[in-house]
Amino acid sequence: MWDRTSRLFGTALLLFSLLSVSNSFDTLEQTETLANGQTLVSLNSDFELGFFNRSTSTTKWYIGIWYTVSPEIVVWVANHDNPLNDSSSTLSISNGTLVLIDSLQNIIWSSSVNLSTPKILDPILKLLDSGNLILKDQNNDDILWQSFDYPSNTFLLGMKIGKDLTTGFEWYMSSWKSSDDPSKGNYYYKMNTIGQPEMVLWDGDRIKFKTGAWVGVRFSGLPEMQTYTNMLQFIVVSTSKEVNFSIEANKGVPLPLPLSRIVLYETGVIKCMVWGQDKKNWYEFWSWPNDMCDNYDKCGPFGGCERTTPLNCQEHSNGFKLVKR
Repeated sequence: MWDRTSRLFGTALLLFSLLSVSNSFDTLEQTETLANGQTLVSLNSDFELGFFNRSTSTTKWYIGIWYTVSPEIVVWVANHDNPLNDSSSTLSISNGTLVLIDSLQNIIWSSSVNLSTPKILDPILKLLDSGNLILKDQNNDDILWQSFDYPSNTFLLGMKIGKDLTTGFEWYMSSWKSSDDPSKGNYYYKMNTIGQPEMVLWDGDRIKFKTGAWVGVRFSGLPEMQTYTNMLQFIVVSTSKEVNFSIEANKGVPLPLPLSRIVLYETGVIKCMVWGQDKKNWYEFWSWPNDMCDNYDKCGPFGGCERTTPLNCQEHSNGFKLVKR
């Protein structure tokens, strides 16, 4: 009788243990490690964190975040410029810092450390429903580090692009080098914080595209932003300490919104992609630059640009640039 009771108790304890683990699949404790083949999944199951190998022709491994419904779409990469050379690696928390360690116990990547933070007693890593990966202290809920501060080629709702004017720290997007190489490419999407805020797409050290200045509800050169104001709220914060741009869901809009992302591709094109649940596919909502005339200063400081094939540039002597649309 005692043996049977023990077995039943043991079975119940095992089931309870499994249930407890299943309820914390979005969290990594400081006593745990995440190995290749294991993942964290956000509570709503939209996002997943783990190791991935982008190309079958190489042994380069990365740790990143992707959509569970579309695993090939990686929205954030930690070690984008420092890939792992084998699959025997782990992600863990050490002294309040997130560390990625290879099979030889070398630190390949680590999160930044805020030296002004008081002693951290109980840090945990958590993958949020927004796609943001946060390292926080459970004692006071202070966020010690978050992936949203270090965007890759993808912009998600709740992220921001801009600059901390006190520290000089910038939030910006950077393209991948190629579709199967997540190391930083040649294109950057940043905010110009001098004068009226505007977004600028850089090709190396050259300006490729400008959105125009912020005019309260949108950027002047992007009239298509008006189309989405019933669903989305475009926000520009401009203070003496910080200037940034972000996008949030409009109040009153039925949630959840369809999965969406803004991507800076390795070709230098920015696209807004939305997931179609019906056909399990991504749809393009808009993109820019739309054509050659959208490229910054394509016809020179006093040139007019016509959308013809081949491109037709016309000189104007009146001292300003005319772009025919």
